[in-house]
Amino acid sequence: MREIVTPNGKLVFTESVLATLAGAAAMRCDSVLATVPRHLGELAEMLGHSGAARGVDVQLEQESLEISVGLVIRFGAHIPSVAAAVDAAIRDMIQQQTGLIPDRVHVRVQGVRRLTRATMVAPLADAAATTPLELDNRAP
Repeated sequence: MREIVTPNGKLVFTESVLATLAGAAAMRCDSVLATVPRHLGELAEMLGHSGAARGVDVQLEQESLEISVGLVIRFGAHIPSVAAAVDAAIRDMIQQQTGLIPDRVHVRVQGVRRLTRATMVAPLADAAATTPLELDNRAP
């Protein structure tokens, strides 16, 4: 938790609030299809998160703020450009909504997925339960 004292009282930001904001910012970026947890062990943890916070890890210390997000992106997208856009979107969202400035934003591209008629209609819920290699090798 991070407390900010104002003339009117205290503002308190929890890791879950920051994770929700970061996840929402990432999902607004072109070519981002889903946020996914780093490990299957995090699958149980993500059940406690809202949809936007899924796959987002926030380390909030007294003097630093680090955010990590795992993504599945659209096949054919320029990965460095998508990562840069996600980094900028997360930084902007956190600063605009809370006034906090992230020290570091880590973007992990954990999968690439081709968009077909079936995947455009089907939800990406199965993306969290597959490994990046399995996502990369799916047939179109």
